[in-house]
Amino acid sequence: MIVALADLRRAAAEGQNSARHARADVHFHASVIALAQSPRLDRFFASIRSEMTFAIRLLQRREVFAGWGEEDALREHVVIADAIVQRNADAAEEAVLEHIRVNHRVLSGITAGDA
Repeated sequence: MIVALADLRRAAAEGQNSARHARADVHFHASVIALAQSPRLDRFFASIRSEMTFAIRLLQRREVFAGWGEEDALREHVVIADAIVQRNADAAEEAVLEHIRVNHRVLSGITAGDA
């Protein structure tokens, strides 16, 4: 997961609104899920990977349009990783749920046609 976060950081620095950044973002999520050591969860994630990549590309475009910098784009991922490294399950769960809530709001706005 730490390696995936480092790759995500490099990808964001190289081009925040890029397919490479989206792939690195999805890989970070896959690496977090892999920590559960559940083949069933891994299969589920694999089944939604292309949809997740599409959603991340939409989010990236919105972030770039809003003037987000690299650190803004990585902030929630860093919070998740830090909580996992500290073995703080409650903080990790809350960080993941917040990441989902934020992205759900943004994606709902995009699909509703909000500027």
